[in-house]
Amino acid sequence: MTITVNELTAAAQMLVNAEKKTAETEKALKEAKEKERLLREETLPGMMQELGVTKMALTDGNEITVAQEVYASVPADRKELAWSWLETNNFGGLIKTEVQVAFGKGELEDARKLLDDLATIGITNGTISRDVHPQTLKAFLKEQLANPKTELTEEEQLLGMSLLNLELFGARPVLTAKVKLKK
Repeated sequence: MTITVNELTAAAQMLVNAEKKTAETEKALKEAKEKERLLREETLPGMMQELGVTKMALTDGNEITVAQEVYASVPADRKELAWSWLETNNFGGLIKTEVQVAFGKGELEDARKLLDDLATIGITNGTISRDVHPQTLKAFLKEQLANPKTELTEEEQLLGMSLLNLELFGARPVLTAKVKLKK
């Protein structure tokens, strides 16, 4: 069976059409997500605040609640500063430290030896990374916002402690609405 140039052209056009349809669908999804975000984080919380309530049963049997949420993502260039803040302010236990060592082909024995005696094998290509799990960071920030510390004692100041800086953690608190559907 021989493929003709017309068949190849038609298949190429089908690819172009599929790519165009994918781009349109992705754009529509992005717009839908933004509309959802606006309703969840601005419109409904604003309406609930105006009514002076945080929870309400609706006429259709559903229930709406508004609660404080925290979105955080520590920028890479601020991680060491953020981790330093956590340690200085006695929250260093939130930080997890991981050591990674890369072994090449045929170095299985070295890997086994490392497990037995890491200090004596002389591998220098290991890396140390430190991070706070995103959910742990979110829970920590939410707790800090619920019980904000507004001033430091003299002793805390002498120890170099400081008040929470949300910008350091790439954090933003938002009121979010959730609708619980009736059963």
